[in-house]
Amino acid sequence: MAASGVYHKHNYLKYKIFDGMINNHFPKYASPNEIAEMINEEPEKVRDGLKRYLHYGYVGRRRGKCPIKNRIMWKYRVTMLGIQTYMNLHGLYVQGRELNLRKRERGGVPQKIDSYMGLTRAGYEKMISERQ
Repeated sequence: MAASGVYHKHNYLKYKIFDGMINNHFPKYASPNEIAEMINEEPEKVRDGLKRYLHYGYVGRRRGKCPIKNRIMWKYRVTMLGIQTYMNLHGLYVQGRELNLRKRERGGVPQKIDSYMGLTRAGYEKMISERQ
């Protein structure tokens, strides 16, 4: 369970990865380092996220060769399920709502949020009031 006042960043990372892959590389395969470069994120975070999304069927992978070191590496591509998930996340992103798809599936209404980058306004105000 996520802490109150703190936005869950994994859903935003999922949105950023899918956005970068669909808008820049679809239908081609891309390595985690290429994706991290596109979305200005750390390669380790992208690599961990892609492994998790592979488990859920959002992305597919195949072996490819690294052009620099000439070694075998994994390359990823968004599947149809991933595209559907991206479209749902994009709709919430445009509306400025939280990117929690499970809340929507369970009949809840995603809340409007101020920022996708960490603390919400309520969490920030709570943190300031606790310091005083």
